[in-house]
Amino acid sequence: QKLIRELSILTEFIGYVVSEKDVELLFKRLVERAKDLLKADCGAISISQGDNRGLYYSTTEQLDLEALQSILRKRGTTLDDLLSSQELINTEITNPTIQRLYRIRYALFMPLSTSTSLRGVIALFRMDAPFSEDDENSLFNFAFQAFQTISLQNELSKLAKTDGLTGLYNHRVFQERLKEEIMRAQRYKKRLFLLMADIDHFKRINDTYGHQTGDRVLKTVAEIIRKSVRQLDFPARYGGEEFALLLPETDCENAFKVGERIRKAIEEHEFRLDNGETFKLTISIGIACYPFDSRDREELVKMADSALYHAKESGRNRVCLYSSIAQ
Repeated sequence: QKLIRELSILTEFIGYVVSEKDVELLFKRLVERAKDLLKADCGAISISQGDNRGLYYSTTEQLDLEALQSILRKRGTTLDDLLSSQELINTEITNPTIQRLYRIRYALFMPLSTSTSLRGVIALFRMDAPFSEDDENSLFNFAFQAFQTISLQNELSKLAKTDGLTGLYNHRVFQERLKEEIMRAQRYKKRLFLLMADIDHFKRINDTYGHQTGDRVLKTVAEIIRKSVRQLDFPARYGGEEFALLLPETDCENAFKVGERIRKAIEEHEFRLDNGETFKLTISIGIACYPFDSRDREELVKMADSALYHAKESGRNRVCLYSSIAQ
């Protein structure tokens, strides 16, 4: 009966993972189902990806992240220590203040990891009964499978949204975001700037140094663009050696400054070959503005492309505003 119940909860959860796209909701559901599985009084989960501490969720408001970290510190460990050691901790909380504040006495901490950069720690708590070895096995069997499934779904979702070479958003997602940003700009009467950027003489780089070097160039240029913009900006690989960038909540002067910052950073960057030889390259950028240049999505892209073409025709390695060539 116990095994059937565990399999039923796991099967139901995996079905939920397949249908739910919101990763935050998935992790919330994971800790809630783990709590039900072990008949715990409350539970919490802390998720990180790479160097970024991401989501924290607790089934009770009082048990926030600081409280969880405090409980671990009293035991002489931290979340990072648990992730490094991958050690499951089944312990009694002897501190009377913590017992009284959070109404918990027994704790079970389990680190979660995958082959991706996604990692986490799930914690379950009881007041009246300690966790048994069977509880440990049940939590491991459920949480391990559930976390792996979420991680895989997360990676598949990323692959569907991002360009495999550069890690930037792909053309399809860019078009969706452009539509959303135009609607938002229209609703709140804001400006939206679209930058189209194209690496100058990229074919010559491929022909001279080979396609592997060309791929490294694309990855490096993408990283330079990513580091040159704000978090709310939206960089994407538009196709080939062309990149697109959406800049909401800004003005013409700052949009031009962003373009110049990217252009200058690429112009000054030394690209290095495997044999130690270095070379430099440049990029041309065209900028169009919603609603002043156009209120239509497709036309806005064409205008940014026209500004980019003008930058190329004017000698390359420059930033061109559509408004300056339309006059």
